[in-house]
Amino acid sequence: MMEAIRGIELVERQHINTLEQFRKAGFKSQAIPSVDNIQLGEYYVPAVENQNYRNMFMTAIQREELSHKLYKTLAETSCDPEVANLFEKLASEEAQHKSYFESLYDSEVLREN
Repeated sequence: MMEAIRGIELVERQHINTLEQFRKAGFKSQAIPSVDNIQLGEYYVPAVENQNYRNMFMTAIQREELSHKLYKTLAETSCDPEVANLFEKLASEEAQHKSYFESLYDSEVLREN
């Protein structure tokens, strides 16, 4: 389980690298989209302590799916093409993360059942 958690951490650190590259390339504060209400509550999965192995993967998959939807919404509402492109990239990464966790779930959890 700890190995899987470390893998999750590494996958999520990719976002830090993506955002840092974008910042270094000249992120302009005025390029940030103004969004009235993107209903962030719809993208939140509460933390659950002491999850079993199966539930840990299910939570990760659900969070990646919701993160993908959030980034897609931000991309669609952005007035700046550069910012929209950044959010599209992040959405794509989230979809890849979800696929990664689904593959792990299939090989690690379903294999045992």
